Amino acid sequence: MTRPMVPLQSRSDSDGGFSVSQDEAAVVRVRAWGFWSVEIAGAFAKSVVDVCRAGDLPRSVSVDAEDLKPQRDEGQAALVAMFDAVAAMGVEHVSVVASSPLTRLMLARIVKGTVKKGFVELKAGMR
Repeated sequence: MTRPMVPLQSRSDSDGGFSVSQDEAAVVRVRAWGFWSVEIAGAFAKSVVDVCRAGDLPRSVSVDAEDLKPQRDEGQAALVAMFDAVAAMGVEHVSVVASSPLTRLMLARIVKGTVKKGFVELKAGMR
């Protein structure tokens, strides 16, 4: 039996934030933007995992990071924690779209050092 669509979870402040939801096709959709405070970064991975657990186990996670700025240590650790957690849950694939070359470089470094090869696909955004 398919569970209903999972409602949106979000956290933000004046500098940045994120939103997470799961659609009818059981794809977890994440939007991340700006610079994250310690509080925003601290809530990120848990929110993504909570949405993954609340609905049907997603096969993929799609991250729109087109407006995400390069993050401080706390934000980078939050991204690592999210990639590791969804991989451990059995998610098959994560796709990340980022426009900023610096953000893509940060993400490429994180992905290279933390998750299995090919699990995260980085794409250049159009902005």
